[in-house]
Amino acid sequence: MNTDLIESIAEETVAAVQSRPNGTCDMQKYNAKFAELIIKKCIEIDIENPDARPGLEIANYFGVEL
Repeated sequence: MNTDLIESIAEETVAAVQSRPNGTCDMQKYNAKFAELIIKKCIEIDIENPDARPGLEIANYFGVEL
């Protein structure tokens, strides 16, 4: 798995939803934003590779073994 990419998306998620005074965030908001950012990355990959098989390209990009 592409842990650097996942960590980058997780950090971006925290920055976007961190709203409590103690620096934590609501897990529902976190999960929704994390999913949103993954979906946006998948769309970006699909647009960049119009002739590729999207599912396979996305799996490869995220480092997921099929």
